[in-house]
Amino acid sequence: MKNLKLITLLIALFMLYVQCEQESIDSKNSESIILNEEILGDKTDILNTVNESILAKNYQNRDAVEFVYTGQLCGLNITGMYVDATAYQSLHHYFFNGNEGDIISIYVPRTTIGFDSAFTLYFGTIDTELLYVASSDDVIADTFGGCFSDPYIGDFTLPYSGTYTLVIHEAAHCGYPMGYEIITTGINCNDADFDGCLNEEDPYPNSIMTETIIIDGIDTGVENKFKNCGTMADEIQDIINQINDQYTGDNYYILHKKLSSEVSKLTYYWYKDRKITSKERTTIGNAIWKSNIPYSIRS
Repeated sequence: MKNLKLITLLIALFMLYVQCEQESIDSKNSESIILNEEILGDKTDILNTVNESILAKNYQNRDAVEFVYTGQLCGLNITGMYVDATAYQSLHHYFFNGNEGDIISIYVPRTTIGFDSAFTLYFGTIDTELLYVASSDDVIADTFGGCFSDPYIGDFTLPYSGTYTLVIHEAAHCGYPMGYEIITTGINCNDADFDGCLNEEDPYPNSIMTETIIIDGIDTGVENKFKNCGTMADEIQDIINQINDQYTGDNYYILHKKLSSEVSKLTYYWYKDRKITSKERTTIGNAIWKSNIPYSIRS
């Protein structure tokens, strides 16, 4: 009986010791996180330095870490991890294609306590000129209790059509390991114009997605309806491109009349298919006649 009481007492003392040790560790970790935040304070200067280095393509660890793409963003969540000892000095680059007016969101939460994730978005590629578009840091609190918060931009409208480069980097080094996840919406590498037709099967992979048909800056007010993996504006633009290709410098009026005739044929079929009304057909015809196409007449 005495032995049982002794064993029980020893177990209780051991559990108390373990609890105290854990509280001590948690306290030290908490103090370390607070210390990091107090020392670093406003990270604006750090982020500005990183941005300037990226634009100059001369980051502090440029010689050790080659400027290459880590991967492509296609709408699926991507996980990443810095693994080498100087990882916090390096960059991870991802690219995706987008169109002007696309609305996207990008969220890069850390997947480990040590990574203070941040990102910068550029228009262009690492092989060409990079144009700063946006950046983010410390927007959404991380779920690990680490230092600072995680970056996020939402309902962001892309300003240009083409290739974008997303650079993942550290805003402040908080320790190891250094993992992150990229979660996006509005980005899809298989359907550039989000019309439901895959790029390889789409006759208009970058469709004109304006709400109304606009011809040479003239808004017809006619709804730009979707048709056969493209829009009505796409079909009119096809004709305009063909007319422009035929322009020699002295055949403007001949081509302008031809443009009017070809668009008239096209809108006749739209009218027969009940895609547009007779009045809308006339409106489109008037816009064509008022336009300065072929465009080369302006030069």
